[in-house]
Amino acid sequence: MKKETKYYLICWALMVILFNIICFVTPAEVGGYSKYDGAFWPGYGFIMLTFIVHMAFAVKLLDKAGETPINVISFIELIIMVIAGGACMAIPNLPIWIGVIVCGAVLVFSIIFIIMAKTAGDRAVSANVMLNNKVSLMREITGDAQLLLAKATNENDKRIAKAIYEAVRFSDPVSDGSLQAEEHAIMKLTSEIRVLMENGSAAEILNSKFDELLKLIELRNIKCRENKRKV
Repeated sequence: MKKETKYYLICWALMVILFNIICFVTPAEVGGYSKYDGAFWPGYGFIMLTFIVHMAFAVKLLDKAGETPINVISFIELIIMVIAGGACMAIPNLPIWIGVIVCGAVLVFSIIFIIMAKTAGDRAVSANVMLNNKVSLMREITGDAQLLLAKATNENDKRIAKAIYEAVRFSDPVSDGSLQAEEHAIMKLTSEIRVLMENGSAAEILNSKFDELLKLIELRNIKCRENKRKV
């Protein structure tokens, strides 16, 4: 259970206790009017039901959501429910239906807000997942390029490794399905260049692979720009 949920439940319990104190500790009769006459018990039952339903929906959201304003808003809603419901239950001559309507309205708007917040949260999570999926391959390629810098031992290798890393680093990190062929080819060539560096291969072979890799990176960049223009 998250700490936000625990805080809410503590406040909810205190608010319900306060509401019951207002209902049953205040004078039963004022000015010849008894608060227990008429709709006291139906009103009390309905208001308590709104507290319970409010708690169920708020806990469900708080357990699944991250840092959201729902906890603060829920506390404010509870305070409104206690004030409106408690006043109507404690003051004998005050119509109980006012408290019932106020608590019911607070509950309805609370549920609507919870549904909207949950929907917005789900969309944000989905968007983050999609973005991570789109940039994950380029992050891996950038990591491979950084590894080349560590593997380079002579001046030519260092020049090639730096040029590859710069070319990858300044490329658009967002990918899509149409670029995967080039991206996988870039990963394959980068891996081959790393192996050549580790084996101390001739500069001519490295330079040939290097030129091929730069052309692939540029091809990917061109396709990426074309895709964005089509959107």
